[in-house]
Amino acid sequence: SDSNTAKSSGIVGATYIVRNCVALNSELNAETAKRISCEELSTKENNYALQSMKVNGAEVTTDKGANQANGADLIIKDGKLYKDDGTEFTWSGFDRNIWTLPTEKGELPRLKYSSKVSLNLNEQAQTEVRVNTDPQSYDYNGGFGQKFVIKDLYPSSIDLTVEYRASGTDESYTTTDPTFVGSYDVRLTYAGGNNVYAYEKEIPNGLTIKQADNEIDWFYFSSSWAYGEAAKDPTAGAQFGEVEFVYSTDGQNWTAEQPTNAGSYQIKAYVTETNNYKGAEEIKHFTINQATPTISENPTSSKISRNKTLSQSKLTGGKVLGLNNSELSGVWTWRDGTEKMSKLGKFAKTVVFTPEDKNYTEIETDIEVTVYDSSIAGGSNDNCTVSFDTGLVQTVAKNGFAAKPADPQKEGYTFHGWYTDQKYTKKFNFNTPISYDLTLYAKWTKTEASADKQIIMTIGEKSAAVFGKTVHNDVAPVIVNGRTMLPARFVAEALGAKVCWNEETKGVTIIGEIDGKAVNMLITIDSTTAYLNGEKIELDSAAFITDSRTYLPLRFICESLSAEVEWLKDTQKIIITAK
Repeated sequence: SDSNTAKSSGIVGATYIVRNCVALNSELNAETAKRISCEELSTKENNYALQSMKVNGAEVTTDKGANQANGADLIIKDGKLYKDDGTEFTWSGFDRNIWTLPTEKGELPRLKYSSKVSLNLNEQAQTEVRVNTDPQSYDYNGGFGQKFVIKDLYPSSIDLTVEYRASGTDESYTTTDPTFVGSYDVRLTYAGGNNVYAYEKEIPNGLTIKQADNEIDWFYFSSSWAYGEAAKDPTAGAQFGEVEFVYSTDGQNWTAEQPTNAGSYQIKAYVTETNNYKGAEEIKHFTINQATPTISENPTSSKISRNKTLSQSKLTGGKVLGLNNSELSGVWTWRDGTEKMSKLGKFAKTVVFTPEDKNYTEIETDIEVTVYDSSIAGGSNDNCTVSFDTGLVQTVAKNGFAAKPADPQKEGYTFHGWYTDQKYTKKFNFNTPISYDLTLYAKWTKTEASADKQIIMTIGEKSAAVFGKTVHNDVAPVIVNGRTMLPARFVAEALGAKVCWNEETKGVTIIGEIDGKAVNMLITIDSTTAYLNGEKIELDSAAFITDSRTYLPLRFICESLSAEVEWLKDTQKIIITAK
């Protein structure tokens, strides 16, 4: 097409004025461009030309010889041919159905005086570039370059060069995509070619990168551990920036040093605000529990006379060890020093050791205290005291005989007599003269419970006997840290308790009843701290979840519900006897 031809990248859908026909037997190019022979049409329709294109700037002949179609121009529009008066060109003596108007390089049909002709549409009218130049704004995206997005580009087949520089500066433009928060001028350029005019456009403040919002994506830290255990490493990640950690006791004063003493604390994961992103923080609470000391030696108590309070008995000696077997300083006291000792004999009473170091818990043990009759305390050797570990005390004349008391009773146990030692190796004969103070110990054996009061389970086996019936559970009990763990509902519900699960707190609540009084247990997954009727209890093993089953410590649950637990090591069986 020449300078009067409409601008388009193809024929169909656009309008071309057809002039300067050429006829070839070879590739159509600037060297061989001639008019197409259309003599077949020379007697039809006032000798209109069939097709014409000015290709690659070729100069075409104006010869109007017999073999040339030098008729009036035809117009190609929407895939059809039209005369210059706007009416559609009608073919005569020619099959219209075999005629296809090409839209790009291709072949023209063969006519009477033409052979195969190829069409090349390389030379087209120049097109002007159009593109959306509205300023664009984006959030900072973590140090990755931000592009000015090309929108509504025409023609879409070209590629624009996009360059940037900081707004308000005379810096040179660069193709490097901006990274950091700020405003940038944008320059769009196209060198021209492919029948498209060259293009250049500067867009002041065309691209803005804004400070991004920020938040802590994830944050993991242990909720509790015991004094003396190794420090715990927190881990966290944020949308932007490096996460740091600080610690506090009051939520006001923070330090980077992780605490080591027992107490309640807070840990804060935070990211410091920068020009590119906002700050972020998240706070968790955690506890360092007191360690439990070990009693190496029990204290001893002084004798007290009858009807005196227990606090009158002085405590001496005793040794308590902390971490690394270090001896702890502290005070021994009676747990109930106000108790009035109205009976004669020897009694086991509880003493409490309170460490000076508050990183350790108090610890208790039972020791023996002797209560004597002050009327014979002046050194008389005429009487001896016979104490029974059930609480009964007899005063017997020296070389006299103790009276055999009625057999004591203990629910679930059978009495087998009185012994002079706690290992029950020497049975006492009441016909033996008493020449010194003596303590006698009752021997008991557990009465075998009937099957309808027992739950019997075996480690690793899913079948269990529940009150005389075989029950199949979908998981078996396991041993963790020397403690038997089993699914929460299996035993608790068998003992008449209700089990509730709190997904948000990951807590298991077990509600039961003993002698008409409510029993409420709270156990949290992955925590060794439990609560029984509001009282804090430390467990040997934490509850856990595996294969969608919650495992809880067996003994804690059963004994809290007033059931007895017996472990048979040889057979790996657990016997639970309901009250």
